[in-house]
Amino acid sequence: MGVYEVSGPLAVAKASDGKIHYYYHGSVLPPELPTVELDRLVATGLVRKVDGQQGTEAPAYLAGPATVGPVIGGRPVGDHPAGDQPGGTAGPEPVRPADSASVAAWREYAIARGDDPAEVEQLNRKQLAERHPE
Repeated sequence: MGVYEVSGPLAVAKASDGKIHYYYHGSVLPPELPTVELDRLVATGLVRKVDGQQGTEAPAYLAGPATVGPVIGGRPVGDHPAGDQPGGTAGPEPVRPADSASVAAWREYAIARGDDPAEVEQLNRKQLAERHPE
């Protein structure tokens, strides 16, 4: 199967058990993800295969635990002082989804606002909307 790494900012994948999982830039995807999900993520450019390519070996850092969390400019977001994002300005404020938006859109929004991904995954759309009023 190989080792797959998230190359985009965020990859959302559905596991075999039907649960939705969020993987951030630099994370290594678990080998038990369905092949159809891996193929979909590779096709979108959010994920890349890091071993099994001609003349390419998996990077040494893949032997350890993956970095989990938002990354901007190659560093975890927490490493940047407030307002000192790459490019010299703070990043754009995430746009609040419509009340009728999918739960996946609400989860992405809540995570972008700094909510804990593990906690966000347990909430439904209504709870997320109540947590982030207009």
